[in-house]
Amino acid sequence: MPADPSHRIQVLSDHVCNKIAAGEVIERPASVFKELVENAVDAGADRIEVEVLQGGRKAVIVTDNGYGMDRESALLAIERHATSKIRDVDDIESIDTMGFRGEALAAISAVSRFLLITRREQDLSGTRVELDGGTLRTVEETGCPTGTRIEVRNLFFNVPARRKFLRTESTELGNIRALFQVFALAHPGITLVLKVDGRELDRYPVQNRFEDRIADIHGGAILGNLKAIDFRQGDLHIHGFAGIPTLHRSDRRDQVTLVNRRPATAPVLGYAIREAYADSLPRGRNPVVFLHLDMPPDWVDVNVHPTKREVRFGPSTLIRDALIHALSASLREEEAANSDSGFPHAPEPPPPQTAPPRLHSEHRQSTLPEPATPAPSYPPLPPTLPPESRPPAPHGDTAAHSAPPPSSAEPTTPWKEAEVLGMVGETFCLLRTEDGMMIMNPAAASERILFERAKAQLEQGKVHSQPLLVPETLQCDPSETRQILERLEDLQALGFDVAPFGDNNFLIEAMPAWMGDCDPGSTVRELAMEVDPQAARVKTPRQQQERLARSCCYVAAQKRGRYSPEECKQLLTALAACQMPYTTPFGRPTILHMGLRELQRKFGLDR
Repeated sequence: MPADPSHRIQVLSDHVCNKIAAGEVIERPASVFKELVENAVDAGADRIEVEVLQGGRKAVIVTDNGYGMDRESALLAIERHATSKIRDVDDIESIDTMGFRGEALAAISAVSRFLLITRREQDLSGTRVELDGGTLRTVEETGCPTGTRIEVRNLFFNVPARRKFLRTESTELGNIRALFQVFALAHPGITLVLKVDGRELDRYPVQNRFEDRIADIHGGAILGNLKAIDFRQGDLHIHGFAGIPTLHRSDRRDQVTLVNRRPATAPVLGYAIREAYADSLPRGRNPVVFLHLDMPPDWVDVNVHPTKREVRFGPSTLIRDALIHALSASLREEEAANSDSGFPHAPEPPPPQTAPPRLHSEHRQSTLPEPATPAPSYPPLPPTLPPESRPPAPHGDTAAHSAPPPSSAEPTTPWKEAEVLGMVGETFCLLRTEDGMMIMNPAAASERILFERAKAQLEQGKVHSQPLLVPETLQCDPSETRQILERLEDLQALGFDVAPFGDNNFLIEAMPAWMGDCDPGSTVRELAMEVDPQAARVKTPRQQQERLARSCCYVAAQKRGRYSPEECKQLLTALAACQMPYTTPFGRPTILHMGLRELQRKFGLDR
């Protein structure tokens, strides 16, 4: 059979190559915005103005006051693989610019009507370059200010298959605006302006502090719910802000990680953030973080994907452990200790907590409106707290579910001048503080206290059991017997002394000391029944902690509605000694605080 000439191998034309490259680099108008703004940042601009028409479908226009280009450089910039960022293959290993491949402008111009106007400061006139679908139309001198202006109009006009997959104008604009805000966070030293259909939508002026740029974008109210992070490990510097556990989102839109000022993600970063918030967020919720990770450029591989959004790290274990430590230390109200050990050693684990410092720091008052549903704020912790390690309450003590009995010294309440006013609806405890009021859920507070005490014992391998004065016999039906037998080792690991005792019976001789005066039989039955009988035994620390958290939730719930004012005071004191006092292991709030200023605002008395 003769060969088909149409199937012969041949070199593709530049026009076809540019369209293929455009498909990899340019997915939507937001991709155009990203590439052009990155070029403006690399050009040293301190003011970047972006104009979007019809969600970017009609036009994306970026104007900057950077270095600009001469005529020769302007013509080279629209060629494939022409760049000023790198010179040879070794430069790829240590990239410290936003762009480097030299293919963005060629790809964009291949699928749009493209106009480039640029001038250097030392030149008397600028250069105007116009392309139509990758075909050069005009090159001429023009008068223009220093910097570069790029107009990308009618994106994908010559690739209808790609254009029909664009979303609605509002969706495409939403993607652009989200990226615009991330770039504003990454570069607070640059003035950024976003105009949409001739109307100015966002303007972020130069800010000297990262927190001020966060306030510009998200409103000043969010700052009171963020914890500052400043951690160093050798050449790695992690700094920024992490949201307290009650500040969370249904998605990751407010989870910003900036690697050497580049908005970037990596699986190891997502894993570290999840680990740090593992036992303090409700299921399905995501924390709020704004983090800078500064490191040597040769630690980061940004040449992973054409969009440069995902990166890889050389010392990934070091970065993972350092990020977990930095976030955990901040969430535990500790100052993240710097380490001098340096790469490649991992950071030392955080030191044991003795007294959490104040939750809030001083922030400027923002004139921007507050969110419609701001996250609850919390009162500051005192400089000294009672020690966390206390003997467990004896079996039968009515306050065992809340806090251990205070010492003979004068009891110290964790929030200054806190006064218990009483219970509300047998569920909440109302307290008066020096700067407002506080509402505590005693059952949730007990859950957190019990969890941290039991967790500490499990981690140390010293679970304290408490013998019962009279061993209790638990009678079960066959299905309950099967489930208890399958969870017998788990129950014993928690501190229960329970063993089979005849036909469908179990003898309970001891319970975990931290459970106080819970009913032994119903507790064993409940803890065994809540797990699928076919489930495997606990094999990982995370699974063990989840089982432990469920146990604490059940134990704390037994005392709901039976807290006296004195028990509430003890709970408040013990809660302040916890590493994470503001939420249960499942992320539910333990306390809410409302200051006098907020009360005055709600009642219209702040005018």
